[in-house]
Amino acid sequence: MSTEGEKMDLLLKNMQTMQEQMKAMQKGQEETCMRLARQSHKDSYVFKKKGNECQFKAKEEVKERLEVADGYLDRVEAASGKEQLDLAKKELGTRLKKEIAEDVFASGVWPLLSNLEDPELRRLAKALPATVLGSRADSTTKKYLGAYQRWKVWADARQGVPSFPVHERHLVLYLQHLSESTGSKAAVEEAVHALSWLHELAWLQQLGGSPLVKCMVDGLKRILAKPKVRKEPVTADMLKAMVEAAGPDPPLSEVRLLAVCLVAFAGFLRW
Repeated sequence: MSTEGEKMDLLLKNMQTMQEQMKAMQKGQEETCMRLARQSHKDSYVFKKKGNECQFKAKEEVKERLEVADGYLDRVEAASGKEQLDLAKKELGTRLKKEIAEDVFASGVWPLLSNLEDPELRRLAKALPATVLGSRADSTTKKYLGAYQRWKVWADARQGVPSFPVHERHLVLYLQHLSESTGSKAAVEEAVHALSWLHELAWLQQLGGSPLVKCMVDGLKRILAKPKVRKEPVTADMLKAMVEAAGPDPPLSEVRLLAVCLVAFAGFLRW
């Protein structure tokens, strides 16, 4: 009898293993097909709007980063999945910081610091970027770097718009684009704060303090502000309809709910 049970367990285990392998194979085939489809249409597809193209490129870049992180998780042999995830996040953060280092830490006063003759001063200057990047919380830094990446994608897709340093005239145009594409005042404020912070890191002109940028942000806040929608008041007719709908013999839970509504309505009518 035990032999029959062991055979059955082994058979079930083999079937489960086969199902998992088939699922993994199917997933790999789907990912391969999707990748080939994206590659074949990536260069030939024509977008109706330039903003849609920028959004597609930004999302494609984010997806590529996630694929890199997924591959990184497969390569790392850690005992805990949390450790693997932390390592992937660290790698992605390092990649982002390297990308902005090419722009921010090559502008403003940083070239002067890199040409110091004294060895000790050069050592101190080399440690400065990591220190100034730590002026914000890690979550805020990641959010600002993401906002800069979106700005960079938009700027690189336009002629005569350098991604860094950021000019006020280009920034206000970008804010107008953000308001039209996202309809969110939070996205506008995040872009201004992020780019202003990066200008501070390079010891360049304050973007957030510009009168033109301030007027633009204030105007978009008013335009994008959602009107307050007040709730319709509860009337006596509504409560009567609720009582009638409960019927002559409602369950205790409905009776309790109706009692709470009636008492609350009567109490609020006093004021």
